[in-house]
Parts: sequence; C-alpha cells; structure tokens
Amino acid sequence: MGLLYVNPLVRIVEFFAGILACGVYKTIYHRIKSETGVLFSVIELLAICLAVVAMWLTPKLIMYIGIHSTFGSVINYYLIKSGSFPVFAALIVIFALGKGIFSKALSAPFLVLLGEISFSLYLVHMTIFQWYQSNILYFSHVPLIVQTTGYWAIALSMAFLMHKAVENPCRKFILGINKTTVSNALSSAYNVRSLAYLVTASALILALNTLPAAFAPRGCQSDECTSLVRNHVLNNSPIFGENLRLIAAKSLKNDSGSNTIELAFELIKPLPKGYILAVHLLDKDAQILDKSDSALSKSEKLRPGDQWEEVVTLKSGLDKPMPEMLGLAIYSDPASPITVHDTRSDYNGRRALLQLSNIQTN
Repeated sequence: MGLLYVNPLVRIVEFFAGILACGVYKTIYHRIKSETGVLFSVIELLAICLAVVAMWLTPKLIMYIGIHSTFGSVINYYLIKSGSFPVFAALIVIFALGKGIFSKALSAPFLVLLGEISFSLYLVHMTIFQWYQSNILYFSHVPLIVQTTGYWAIALSMAFLMHKAVENPCRKFILGINKTTVSNALSSAYNVRSLAYLVTASALILALNTLPAAFAPRGCQSDECTSLVRNHVLNNSPIFGENLRLIAAKSLKNDSGSNTIELAFELIKPLPKGYILAVHLLDKDAQILDKSDSALSKSEKLRPGDQWEEVVTLKSGLDKPMPEMLGLAIYSDPASPITVHDTRSDYNGRRALLQLSNIQTN
C-alpha cells in the first residue's frame, strides 16, 4: 500500500493522465462545440460499459497473463487499486463534453452539488464511519436500512457544511490574496453565510458526540445482550471494583471442542480507557487451559446502568484436563487487576471464578 497506492511517485502517472485528459478535452471541445446528436449518447453509454468492464477485468488480468510469483501479486495489487485509470480518464473527457443524454442528466443541480462536495466527502466519510463504529452499541436496535440512511445523511451533511464553511472560503482567499490585501481577501472569503455554515458544522460535531447516548435505550445495547440477560442471569453477580458488574454468563460447547463464552456486563461507574478483560478457561485446580485478553472498548461511551455483551472463544485441547471453571479479571496493569467483590475468587480477590456447569448450555 505504501509503495503502490499512497506513493506520489506511482500516482503521478494517474495525475499526468488527468492533465492529458484536460488537454484532449480542450482540443476536442472547440472542434465539436456546435454539434449534437444521438452519437454522443451512444459514446457515453459505451464509455460507461467500458468502465464497468475495466473494473471487473483489472483484478483478473494477472490470472489471464499467468504471472503467479510475488512480482505478480504486487502487479495485481496495483491493478486492483489503479489499473482502470486510463478508461476513467477517457470517461471524464467524454462526459465533460456534455453532448449526450447521460451527461445532461448528470447536470441536474443536485447531482452537480454532489460532485462539488465530493472532495469534502472524501475527507470526512471515514471519520464519520469511525464515529459510527465507536457508537455502534447505541445503534444495535435500529434497523440496518435506517443506520445506512442515517450514515449517508450525516456524511453528506458534514461534507456540504465543510465545503461551504472551509473549502469554498479558502479557495476564494487563495485566489484573492494576489489581487488585494490579506485582510480584504479574508473578509471577502468569509462572510456571514460562510460563518453560519461553520457554526452549523460545529453544532453537528457537538451533536454527534452527545446525541447517540442520549437517545440510546437504557439497559442492554443489543438484542443478543437482552436475550443473554433474560435467559442466563447469574444468581451471584461478581462486581469488579466500583465499575462493572457481571450480570449474565453462558458457555456453549462447540463441535470442535472449543467453548464460546458470552458475558453480559453492567456499567456502574465509567471505566477509564485502556482496561482489558481477561477470560481464563480453568481446570479443577484453577490452572489456565486457555485464555483470551481483549480491550473493554465497548464500555468507553456507555452510561451508568447500560449493559453490553462480550463474546470470546476458548479451547482446552484434547491433551489437556477437562475444563471446570471460568476465571475473569479486569486490569490495566496485569500485575494488579481490579478487586472482585461478592463472589468466589482467587489471586487475592482479583480473579472471579464461575463454575462452568452452572453456565453451560447444550
């Protein structure tokens, strides 16, 4: 990726193709400026079909050529990422002429606006997606189609606001700075409207950081968690420090011999970032047969009283004793896990112990 995708020396070939496409467009446009006809619509349709074929074909070219070495895999990576750029350069030239029915349809104001904010969308879409992933527990009860629609509505709204509040004013400032003073160029670039867009963008950012938790349902943040709590609640709930309570647990024996462990926690008090959940599969002497350490990242944005599910898979192996207990510890420093209250424990009260027979299901 570093050498063949983000490397400017490699991508400069595509950049040059764009410059060449611009030159071709200027040459052709002056020659056909007054011409119209069905032929241009046919050419546009053929360009679309050729682009689709190119995207389908380029990942398969190495297979047809017969290069299967490491060098072949490198070339294949480049082809998958950038191999169809000559076809898209031609597509841009053809549609820039604006002579066919397809290019005219793309001239609709809304579609032109989408094109104008496309660079802003490129800049913000992954940030919005990371925000979505970090709040995914809050959206688990929302139908997928609503989640998808909401994501695109937020991403496009943010792209529009950034286009109006940052991109356009900066362009005006850069173009105007050579024609007037810096203060005049700045005042010309940033007017009341652009400042209003900037305030709106700031309000949206603030809303994204506060509204998910405010509108999320209380209690379990997923249907899986709700089912686990309903059917496998613990009689004695281990409490880890002042922060977490284990309220339900289930162990499912798989055909492969592994154990899928499902745990439902309730947040009592916000847990600082960086804490790890350690799950140990133990024999009768509390010796570890298998273990899993995973970050408690799901709890970082939850509110006191919210519940969520953690799932791990452990296996004892055919050459090991039969597992009889489950050990649970939470730590930021492995040498000093959080103290466990109100349950059977070991390691000086820092690892909770659950009998597997009490949580095992078929």
